[in-house]
Amino acid sequence: MTDIKKNRISALDGLRGYAVLAVFLYHTLDVPKSGHLGVDIFFVLSGFLISSHLYQQLSTCGTIDLSGFYLKRCARLLPAFFVACVLFEAIAYCFPSSASLESPLKLLSLLFVSNFLSASGQEQVGLMNHLWTLSVEWQFYLLWPAVLFGLHKLRLRGRGIGWILLITFILAVGLKAHGNQFAHFDGLLVGSLLPLLTSQKVVKRAFNNRICNAALLSASISALILLILFPVPQFTMFNEVATSIATVALIFCTTFKQSGISRLVLANRLAQYFGRISYGLYLYHFPIAALLYVNSFPRAKIALVACVVAIPLADVSWRCLEQPVIRRFGNRKSQRAAAAFGRTWKAP
Repeated sequence: MTDIKKNRISALDGLRGYAVLAVFLYHTLDVPKSGHLGVDIFFVLSGFLISSHLYQQLSTCGTIDLSGFYLKRCARLLPAFFVACVLFEAIAYCFPSSASLESPLKLLSLLFVSNFLSASGQEQVGLMNHLWTLSVEWQFYLLWPAVLFGLHKLRLRGRGIGWILLITFILAVGLKAHGNQFAHFDGLLVGSLLPLLTSQKVVKRAFNNRICNAALLSASISALILLILFPVPQFTMFNEVATSIATVALIFCTTFKQSGISRLVLANRLAQYFGRISYGLYLYHFPIAALLYVNSFPRAKIALVACVVAIPLADVSWRCLEQPVIRRFGNRKSQRAAAAFGRTWKAP
């Protein structure tokens, strides 16, 4: 059982690694043309992992430790974000014609409203425009635990919550189809639906069957490759929704049963490595690539400089900053301390 758990985490780390590499290559080489779909993979993974934790809290102790949840989210996301802000300020100081200095408060505010600013066409901080994805994540973190607690208090359980998530997912897709790009919550919603489906007999039979699992795993990997490398230009919404669905199938395949395909393709060391440093790499590469791009550097040089600077920076950030902070604020003592002075929501 322990080995399966380790392989499961490794497979998801590998998937995250491929996702960040797709985004990295898209921002630097502009190849593949749909590398931005890596963000949709991130959202599905995030919804799955976060919601699994929240569902487990409710099922085991009937509570949502709100303060502990936010402590861990802040510990995971803010340290690297502050390093990205320092990097941006350094770039702006050294290259004033390419970027203007911004107050730390404005940069911090981009964590929560950047996606709305982008959708409304308002001016943002050009070298930090990629923070719109973090805005979507933080809005999800702020709303979803409260909504989930409310649904639990109304005595809605797995099936009822699942139907609400499915309906909300359809609404989010509809809003995006009508041009409301700030409503980029569909990946998070479908990811949150996944843990509720694991107990369904049909899902168990399909993904626990070795042959069926291998076939679905191969099909989902192939679908993601085709969507990212050869998208359908006329159907942006189709590409995004199909990416989310393929990611759902891939998560199910790797969590229900381990196979040689998943270990070879997803759990290899290189994919795991980029999965571990994915958050820092996502944050740091974009300001560097954007600076070079606005100064008319060729794509090959942008990719080379981003590799030389952003990957080592993300590695150091993970080893010396992100991982130590996670260990410090993710242990039981810290969680008990947070619950002592924070607010814990108790379900009936």
